[in-house]
Amino acid sequence: MAAPFFMIFYRLFFTLRCSDLSQFVNISFFSFLTWYNFVSMRRLVILFATWWGTGYSPIASGTVGTLAAIPFYLLVCRLHLLYYVVLLIPLTLFSCWVSGRAEVIFNEKDSGKIVIDEVVGYLVSMTGISPSLSAITLGFCLFRFFDIVKVPPANLIDSRLKNGYGVVLDDVAAGIYTCLSLHLLLRFL
Repeated sequence: MAAPFFMIFYRLFFTLRCSDLSQFVNISFFSFLTWYNFVSMRRLVILFATWWGTGYSPIASGTVGTLAAIPFYLLVCRLHLLYYVVLLIPLTLFSCWVSGRAEVIFNEKDSGKIVIDEVVGYLVSMTGISPSLSAITLGFCLFRFFDIVKVPPANLIDSRLKNGYGVVLDDVAAGIYTCLSLHLLLRFL
């Protein structure tokens, strides 16, 4: 059944290709594929940049994006520490790329809709932390504090780096501050 359909498609495509309208058919067909891939990629970038739409929150989109990172943290927190860190590296690079593309799509520098940076920052802040309600809550609060205050060099990263790198790496710096603070607090509390 599939073979006759394939043969019909093959003959139709190559018959049209050999006709006088072949350039029009080929250009329009491949233009459609290029347009479709662009639209699909645009949707994926928006989906990841807004972390499944949480970036569209009208109030405190960064906080909502960080809250949405908690289920992902709970999914990956049982990984061995080495695997967890190995997961963070490509995720950080991917989020830099997505954030840069999303800035172009949204036509805003460091748009509030882009919350994938909050997700990466929160995951960095929870590195080596065992999942408990108190650790998750304290990590959330500390990360939001360091992300909002932008303790140096996070403020320099935010102001000097362009594109997706500036969007993401200031949150990674806030995540490092949070991770260090969280380890100290959990050790002594």
